[in-house]
Amino acid sequence: MKTSYGCLMGLLALMGCDDAMSSPGAAEHASHSIVMRVDAASPAECPNGGSATRVGFDSNGDGALAEDEVTGQSVVCDQLKAPPPPLAPHVVVQFLTGTTADGHCPAGGVVVQAGLDGNGSGRLEAGEITETDYLCDAHHEPPPTPQVLVRFLTNAAGDHCPTTGDIVQAGLDTNSNGRLDDDEVSHTDYLCSHG
Repeated sequence: MKTSYGCLMGLLALMGCDDAMSSPGAAEHASHSIVMRVDAASPAECPNGGSATRVGFDSNGDGALAEDEVTGQSVVCDQLKAPPPPLAPHVVVQFLTGTTADGHCPAGGVVVQAGLDGNGSGRLEAGEITETDYLCDAHHEPPPTPQVLVRFLTNAAGDHCPTTGDIVQAGLDTNSNGRLDDDEVSHTDYLCSHG
């Protein structure tokens, strides 16, 4: 708050020496100093705040201006302050994980939603979403189940068959090449010829 010096000079002019000397008690006032005091204005005087500058003679010589010593005052009120403008809404981005119900990411992924936080809640409401993107996980097919393959070999006479016969071998086609390799054989039978 600023005190108006024009008002202060006007107050002092009202307390001019000529008037003081010609008024009752002038001799008493002449022996005391003029004291000024600045107080906050009352709400009745200034609803928006302000200052009240009061002057008078220090009759009791205590260096302070008492209420009964005030002979004049000037009130300066503050101007009404405009309310601050509302804050502009800020952009909010949120991330949702998991499989989307609308089928965008069958194998799962992340939904990225963006928009302006119009109500200032700090989170994005459904009606505030203006952009939606999908970051989908790669779709991984389960590995195929290996097939059981069987192969037949001619068996010469030997330990397993006194005469010729067939060797029947079986196993899982673990490398999915469509044939039974030697390292894939897990079972072997011998079908011996009789004669």
